[in-house]
Amino acid sequence: QRDYPQSVRPQLARNKNIGIYEDMVYLAAPDGVLVALDAKNGRVRWETKVDNGGQTAGGMLVADGKVITSRTCPQGVREFCFIAALDAKTGKELWKFYSTAAPGEPGGDTWADMPVDQRAAGPWGLPGSYDPKRKLIYWGIANPNPYTRLMRHGRADAVSFSAPADLYSNSTVALNVATGKLVWYYQELPGDDWDADHNHERILLRTRVS
Repeated sequence: QRDYPQSVRPQLARNKNIGIYEDMVYLAAPDGVLVALDAKNGRVRWETKVDNGGQTAGGMLVADGKVITSRTCPQGVREFCFIAALDAKTGKELWKFYSTAAPGEPGGDTWADMPVDQRAAGPWGLPGSYDPKRKLIYWGIANPNPYTRLMRHGRADAVSFSAPADLYSNSTVALNVATGKLVWYYQELPGDDWDADHNHERILLRTRVS
């Protein structure tokens, strides 16, 4: 049971999963707070304000002692377009990875001249995977918005029709679990026009290729 401000609907507490680590259970609450509960008695061990409530649209992954959460972000608003890692034992924020590239960063020029605060592509889908050998997490990011590219950029040919375009929309990103730094990305659909989300689970498997 949790009390919410009048502006928050408790019915929005529908995160795609919960997290479990040692003796704690983690809930992404609809008021934007990540809550750690004692698994034995349900008492709150810690809680940290992470965003404006968008984390309820995504899923979480616990890896390397960190609770990693994704979220949605409003159309054309970059502020909450990120993946975040919090210390699983204390709730301290360790890093954020913004899912749209800013000017001066790798990929920053793939948004043409769109203002950085309007670059949006939410990592709101099912959680990614973790490779404990390489210490990498793999996560999917959704389409750029607003759609279409004409609405985003003022003209249809402002960004490339082949990758990279509007990074890191409709991409898989591999992030260093310790720092949140980008190691590599692969863009499945560049410069999407029609909300063709490519953002759900990324599943690792080991197989023989002959």
